[in-house]
Amino acid sequence: MRYIIVGAGGVGGCVGGYLALAGHDVTLIARGEHLKEIKSKGLTVNSAEKGSFNLKVDACTMEEFTGTADVIFVCVKYYSIKEAIDFVKRAADSHTAVIPLLNVFGTGERMQSELPHVTVTDGCIYIYSYIEKPGVIAKPSEIFKIYFGLRQGQSSNITDRLITVENDLKQAGIEAYLCDNIKKETFRKFTYVSPIGAAGLLCNAVAADFLKEGEARDTVIAMMGELLSLGRAMGIEYEEDMVQVNLKILAGLEPDAKTSMQRDIEAGRQSEAEGLICRVAEAGKKYGVDMPLYDKAAKIYG
Repeated sequence: MRYIIVGAGGVGGCVGGYLALAGHDVTLIARGEHLKEIKSKGLTVNSAEKGSFNLKVDACTMEEFTGTADVIFVCVKYYSIKEAIDFVKRAADSHTAVIPLLNVFGTGERMQSELPHVTVTDGCIYIYSYIEKPGVIAKPSEIFKIYFGLRQGQSSNITDRLITVENDLKQAGIEAYLCDNIKKETFRKFTYVSPIGAAGLLCNAVAADFLKEGEARDTVIAMMGELLSLGRAMGIEYEEDMVQVNLKILAGLEPDAKTSMQRDIEAGRQSEAEGLICRVAEAGKKYGVDMPLYDKAAKIYG
């Protein structure tokens, strides 16, 4: 199948790199110096579990791409979602599987509303990776899990294709799960990435700060609680203690790790605060859930 990876940063670069290394037909959609280096020198991934590898992989801008994709992984930041939707409109047909791997909960449903001729699933990814320099992706942690699937009640003619995607990802060395209840799985990821990013900003904290007693740990646990209360209001419940699950994930990161939202805001770049913070505060008001810390963060970073 022809895999198109929209966004070749830490997430897309690893997804595309692993698939290409396993022999699959991959095209990366990138731009700027990153694209220039990939075209001239290939894509380099410095991976915790596979070591460092470099490979030639097709790469181009959205404007340069021609043809139709079998599978499109959308791996852009949330603020670029409109651009990605416009690309999918011309790069996909009724048989294309579109799999968004953004940090923001509900992205697939939003995309689907603007792409009625295409099947847009929902998805999420657990990974710690980033652009080390143009053309080079760093992946210092071994964690690499992708969950994706159709929303409940969503009809589709591409179920067999989604099964093939799951098998291809596994063959490439990625933990992949085609889920029956993807809403629950994507919100599970959201209970991790949203509070950690928001609390990291409020407390100027890194991963290690959340694992020791103090303001940062208290804040992130409280924000996870606010988000879990919102989930219950939306009918999403978890049997396990999601706070402890998320803290365990944190413990597997480098001590100085930060979320991409933190890094973007600190560097003065555009960030995903709208989707990771402001939309949460708005949802709290919609569902009647008290979310004082999210309200505070939305006022600062909205």
